[in-house]
Amino acid sequence: MMGKDSMNDFSGVPLLAGLGPQSVARRRLAGVDLQAVAGLAGLELLEIHFPAVATQSELLAQIARTLHFPGWFGGNLDALYDCLADLEGGCLIALHGLPDNDAGGAVLDVFRDVAEHFATRQRRFLVVVDGVSGSD
Repeated sequence: MMGKDSMNDFSGVPLLAGLGPQSVARRRLAGVDLQAVAGLAGLELLEIHFPAVATQSELLAQIARTLHFPGWFGGNLDALYDCLADLEGGCLIALHGLPDNDAGGAVLDVFRDVAEHFATRQRRFLVVVDGVSGSD
């Protein structure tokens, strides 16, 4: 676990190097031990897989199932924001197979908005999208 002074410094964790404490970025995740990465960074790992889902409603339903959203989850982007913002922070969310279409882009925009929310609360919230390295 990282010490208090280095809790926002991920330079010792190659997958997260160069990311701030609230980030959304594309990274190659194949062959990466994400549990070990999360452990080194002192983060809880949450992985979401999107096998053969393409519509916004399918994406939202998969996220809700995986993250065990409450029954009041409305299945829309506003409700996604609300449920993600209710997380405690201190998490690394890995998105596997997020489609590169309008629905995937809209969902990713919500994750970015939630990262900004956590920045104002000084809580760590990192999202890595399986794909080509770079910032999203």
